Amino acid sequence: MTPDQEAKGERIMRLSFVLTHVVTISLLLTPAHAQKATEMFIPIGGSPGVSGISSVIGTIASCDQASSIVTISTEREQHTAMLTKETKIWIDGSAAKKSAAVGSPSDCQKGRRSEVKYVYEGTTRGTRAEWIKIQSE
Repeated sequence: MTPDQEAKGERIMRLSFVLTHVVTISLLLTPAHAQKATEMFIPIGGSPGVSGISSVIGTIASCDQASSIVTISTEREQHTAMLTKETKIWIDGSAAKKSAAVGSPSDCQKGRRSEVKYVYEGTTRGTRAEWIKIQSE
């Protein structure tokens, strides 16, 4: 084999290595992106890898509109979440056989079942809510 052929073969091997890794990473990231795009349509407690793991499911114990703080009560404890401009608020209509809808802070009413996914800072759960799903009335 000539030096040119060896160099060409080495370039092809490097290119195939890079392409394999790009495709692998793309395939690993696609499900997460797809779930974010469709999250509002997943009923409370039904988000794979999220519900009950990086989210809290319970009942709204209080919602302070002025400070944008929601308190969720579970069987064991209470959790607070800060709603920001970036927080997505969705209405889960699945129990009433209705479509999901975009909600607003005024939908955070005491006694309604809800799920809050928190924003994580590294491996630590923060206090800001990434999204909140609230069961329709």
